[in-house]
Amino acid sequence: ESVSASDGGAIAVTGGYLSMSASQLELNAAENSGGALFCAKAAHVTVADSAFDANFATSYGGAISVQQQCRLTLHTSTLSHSVVPLTESATSSGGDVSCASASVTVVASQFASSFAGLGGAIYAFACPVTIALSQFTNITAQDSAVYAAGGSSVAISGSAFRNNSATSYSSGVSCFSSLACHATNTTFAYSRSSSTTV
Repeated sequence: ESVSASDGGAIAVTGGYLSMSASQLELNAAENSGGALFCAKAAHVTVADSAFDANFATSYGGAISVQQQCRLTLHTSTLSHSVVPLTESATSSGGDVSCASASVTVVASQFASSFAGLGGAIYAFACPVTIALSQFTNITAQDSAVYAAGGSSVAISGSAFRNNSATSYSSGVSCFSSLACHATNTTFAYSRSSSTTV
């Protein structure tokens, strides 16, 4: 069912704890951030065995927006067909997940066929991001499936980036003004960029 709100089209968590499993969030929209889910104010959010499909936000996090010291853990979940559109009046960041001054841990999850200007799958600003055993496929962006800036750190292990495309810079991972970016045992294949940097 379609739900709309300013932040968190379906669910908004400001403080406290949320544990969600075996759930489906689809066709939700937010006028600002977190098409399906928004968390802030040091909330702890854990999502397992769930699916986010065809969610939409105007500025940040087509599916999920994480802010203000919120801690998000995604485990064995799928995020697909999320959109944060390019417009002249709004930022377009984090097709699936946007993180600002918070933290994100992703384990054994799938990201597919989503879009944003910066970070077609994940956008991070001042966030530690840990990704393990996850897949990024058919992600489209101006810059990268995973985009990190503003002192973020990114650690990726045992994951794969396939068939992703970008109109500038990398179609896989971009790190700007970040503390550290590491990828181990990770595959990058069939990536495309219309820029001279891949």
